[in-house]
Amino acid sequence: MNQERIYQLSQYGNLLVVNAAVGGKDDLVRKVKLLLDTGSSYTVLRSNLLQDIGCDLEKPSQTIRTLTPGGMVTAPIVIAPWFSCLGQRVDNFPIVAYTLPATTF
Repeated sequence: MNQERIYQLSQYGNLLVVNAAVGGKDDLVRKVKLLLDTGSSYTVLRSNLLQDIGCDLEKPSQTIRTLTPGGMVTAPIVIAPWFSCLGQRVDNFPIVAYTLPATTF
């Protein structure tokens, strides 16, 4: 029998949220809830969270320009030691460091 694990998604209105974890230096782990966007090319986490786990935003692996509701922004891409979501763990995972403006759902 195939033993598949089922991962829960939370629904907030028309939005889907998934649990994930990101690992940093000195065995730091931060659990996060992420908005699931099937059309996204990148994973985006708050800048301060990435700094807390030891990512250096001043020396990103690269930067990207992307369109946000507030207009075009340039954001750093940093490499997290690992990222885990939906049963998959990826080492040396690139993440966009950007803090979205606060909104109310």
